[in-house]
Amino acid sequence: LTREEAWLDWRRPAEVLERQIRAFNPWPLARTTLDGIDYRIHQARSQPDNTAAAPGTIMISDGGSLQVQTGEGTLEVLTLQRPGGKALDTGAFLNGHPIRSGSVFTLSGDRHAER
Repeated sequence: LTREEAWLDWRRPAEVLERQIRAFNPWPLARTTLDGIDYRIHQARSQPDNTAAAPGTIMISDGGSLQVQTGEGTLEVLTLQRPGGKALDTGAFLNGHPIRSGSVFTLSGDRHAER
């Protein structure tokens, strides 16, 4: 496994991304980018629901759950980490690092264009 393979492509099905996240834990950890910040995702669970949102779109519920639209289904992020920070469950993470519903994680192929 390489770090480059750890980048999530939100166009893939949620079940595939869930397996990728499990495979890359504990090293090198699955990664994604939002607003130029690289996040590490430690745990997630696939959901069959679909929304009309584009892949990578983040949906935050009132209960503090963070779901991401994928190419097929949604992925509920359970534990994530900012650079230099600790891995936190989503509720605790969102208390200290708010993310807006409707924000979009960078698609892995687009990540290279940003740098």
